[in-house]
Amino acid sequence: MRSAKRALAAVVAVVAVAGAAGCSGGQGDGKSGDRGPVKIGAVPTPTADTDEPLPLDAYLPTKEQEESIQRAKSVLVSTCMKRFGFTYPAEPVPDPVLAMIRSGGEGALAFRSESEAAQYGYHPKPESGEGQAESGSGAATGGDRAVMELVLTGKSQDKVRPSDQDTVAGKAVPEGGCVGEADAELAEGAPAPDTGGSDDVLPEGAPEESLRTAAGNGPVNAVLALRGKAADQVTKDERFVEMIDGWKKCMKTAGYPLGSLSAAAEDPRWSESTTATQEEKNTAVADMRCRLEVNYLGIDHALDSAYQQRMIEENGEMLESVRSNTEARVKNAAALLGQG
Repeated sequence: MRSAKRALAAVVAVVAVAGAAGCSGGQGDGKSGDRGPVKIGAVPTPTADTDEPLPLDAYLPTKEQEESIQRAKSVLVSTCMKRFGFTYPAEPVPDPVLAMIRSGGEGALAFRSESEAAQYGYHPKPESGEGQAESGSGAATGGDRAVMELVLTGKSQDKVRPSDQDTVAGKAVPEGGCVGEADAELAEGAPAPDTGGSDDVLPEGAPEESLRTAAGNGPVNAVLALRGKAADQVTKDERFVEMIDGWKKCMKTAGYPLGSLSAAAEDPRWSESTTATQEEKNTAVADMRCRLEVNYLGIDHALDSAYQQRMIEENGEMLESVRSNTEARVKNAAALLGQG
């Protein structure tokens, strides 16, 4: 869903800040805000959302690549945990952010058909198997939970690993725990993306760590940071602002004087019930009708694509190193799984 991907922008930006280590720069002038509004061609007028990829998606791992990396990682983590006396399920756990990006998401701001809005409001549609445990989400067993967390991640709620001398069962806990050890092994020989050393890719205040210590997600977070930055520029673009103003007028005429999409979709009253109330459904139907009236989907898609393309132009060298990093980790994963 296109607008669901818009809703994900804030999420991935936060993820990038929290996990993208040292990823604070780009190639080219790195100051897209100084270049003025992007040029766009003919704006489409879709009447339904799509899962069409955005330009920066080409630099994220494909589903097949991510599955290969996660399979190898799960085996490495399980083997490492066994050294310390813990049984840990060797089952891959998909990256939740990448999974949401690929699916388009099911966020509150997602566009849905009028019939779905009338049925579910802003609540998520029920899915088969809902409530079942996610594959690979089983907990480790075999001892004290705090110690298990220390071995798994290098820290726990009760004990943060203070030095390389921390030991469990007479063995030194790896830097970053078994997860860090697995990521380091998968990243062996993988080029660390050159982010140029400026402070332009990530928002101010991003942690200054090396990409190699970012739990294996530094390269991905570099792309997510650019996605978030492009999305931020879209919301400031005059064409987007004018479109949202049109949406506000439409909603007011329909009897819903609201100031933003999030004010409509994330009204606290909607969370008071596990299912949509009639008022929520009515609001959602008006919302979707007004989005179509102002061509929200078409304008959002055109601007998001254009600003992401600008990000690619300004950060091409770094993005190519991200792609090379992914390819190297996939190659290592295949070798570890006996497939390469």
